Amino acid sequence: MDFYTIPPRTHLELMDLGDRYFCLGQQYQKNENYRQFFKERVRQGKWVTLDNGIGDGDPISQDELFDIMNDLQPSEVIPLDVLKDSERTFQNAVEFILRMQREGLDKDIEILVCPQGNNFDKWLKCYTQLSNLSEVNTIGMSKLAIPWVISQSTNDTNIARDRNDMIDLLEKQHLLIKPLHFLGAGEPIEFTHYTNNPFVRSTDSCFAIWSAYNGIRFDESYKRIPTPKNYFDLKFNEKQLSLAKENIELFRKML
Repeated sequence: MDFYTIPPRTHLELMDLGDRYFCLGQQYQKNENYRQFFKERVRQGKWVTLDNGIGDGDPISQDELFDIMNDLQPSEVIPLDVLKDSERTFQNAVEFILRMQREGLDKDIEILVCPQGNNFDKWLKCYTQLSNLSEVNTIGMSKLAIPWVISQSTNDTNIARDRNDMIDLLEKQHLLIKPLHFLGAGEPIEFTHYTNNPFVRSTDSCFAIWSAYNGIRFDESYKRIPTPKNYFDLKFNEKQLSLAKENIELFRKML
């Protein structure tokens, strides 16, 4: 299982300790250094995922996402999903794919889609519809949508438990047909549940780095602290940076 690590803008070099690179569209718009960092990783042939920002509560529009994709030329892009809205999420994915095809971008850039729904049945329908689109390469497992449809959990609670349950259910019903990417995380122990699952591709999270900022080491008792709105503006001291690197290595071993 691969992982992406998501640091503040001041410490983008920490991304190099992960396996892949996660580009947040809203940050790409705002910051020239951030843009150049990702353009260089694309030039180097690294795997870069372009995200729409919905998981951070700061989404960009479909048009803005398309323009950034055109400029960056990432490995894959996540069309705009709409929290709790399965129909608009599916429609957005289809429209984005058709636009990519019209402009000849579908051959070089893959599609990662994130199912949504306001209840389990609608989420499952959206998941199935998206999985059955031949143009879709990877399915995103949301840290927001899945806890909501499994247990009506909000505020980043029960992420690990509910996504574990969702994977077990999909597996039992033989509905795992495409690679999965886990968007965000609540606690590192979640991912031990997916060991050797051939459909589990990757995950992205800032938790190894944010935990280090708060003095939390992954091989001790883990305590989740909500990520603040100003996370991307933070600057770490040397002790925090050292612990962040340790946490990233410890997480790699868990995977």
